[in-house]
Formats: sequence, C-alpha cells, structure tokens
Amino acid sequence: MPRDIILTGTGEPFSTEAAAKTALARKDLSGTHEVIEHGTGYAIAAKEAATPAQTAAVAAEDAEPENTNEPAGEKYFWCVLPAKHNPNDSEMIYGCVNGEGHHYAREVEQIIPQRVIESWKHTAKPVYSKKPGFDRKRIGSVAYCTPTVLRPATKAEYQAFKAASLAKRKEELGQLQASQQ
Repeated sequence: MPRDIILTGTGEPFSTEAAAKTALARKDLSGTHEVIEHGTGYAIAAKEAATPAQTAAVAAEDAEPENTNEPAGEKYFWCVLPAKHNPNDSEMIYGCVNGEGHHYAREVEQIIPQRVIESWKHTAKPVYSKKPGFDRKRIGSVAYCTPTVLRPATKAEYQAFKAASLAKRKEELGQLQASQQ
C-alpha cells in the first residue's frame, strides 16, 4: 500500500536529506514519520504506525518553507531588555542571526528566540577613555545586550507575538505615511 508523503510548502520534494530531516524535527513527527527518497529529492513519509488521517492533518497545517533560519528545537523566552546606559544608546536593540533580523524594544516584556539571546551573549562593544592631552584609549569591552530572562515561551506564543508586533508596526507606518501627505 502506498504511503502518504509530506513535501515542501510548494509541493516539491526537499532538495536535501538534511532539509527533510530539519522539517521532520520542526514538525515534531520523528515518532510517526521518516525521511525517504522521493523523485529527485526527499520527502517525509508516514511510518506504518501513522494513519492516513494523521498524515493529512499534518500536511494541511500551515507549512513552513523548506529553507528557514529557525533551527530545529528552537526555544523562546519572555525577556526584558536593559534600559539605555547613556544618551547615545539606541531606543531599540537589533538582533540578527543567520540573516534574520528584528528590532527589540528596551524595558518591555517580549518573546525573543534563544538564538538571538545567545548571539548577544557573544557580542561586545568597546569602551574607550579620553583624557585631556592624551589620545583616546580602549580600556575594555562590555556586553552589547544582556536581557533579563523571565520565563520560557512556546513557539505558538512567539508566532502570535511576532504577528501582533508586525501588525502594530504596519499600522504605525501607515499612520506616519498618512500624516506626511
């Protein structure tokens, strides 16, 4: 009996076995599905224990694209970013990992992916000292951003938070454009 298969969001086979395995892990199907060769690439197929109804329900989900910057098993956390230390600090803090970047507000509870928090832990900015009559001298470095982690968050919470934030930014941008006309 032929098995039901899951392909990429565009209906094409995954280009690499690694991409298919990443999608399998991201969809949390390791117990019921496996990666198989399919046509010119790879697909996710139900193991014998999975019913066609289970496979159809998974395939009907809002499929994520094959190429994503989000690693399998990503964790999310409710965090608060620190206040400005001096007037030259920006109002928002930028976090970018693997080409995916977002701006995060200071002193506001928000959900931040673990990969962004980790990147901030490994980012430092130089600290300089300038005394009259002497050249500016680098005296050390400080962490770029050290968020206060409040509690874990789920992927669903993160996606809802991200969607609400994007909708708010679009509304603000629309209001700004309307006021400039």
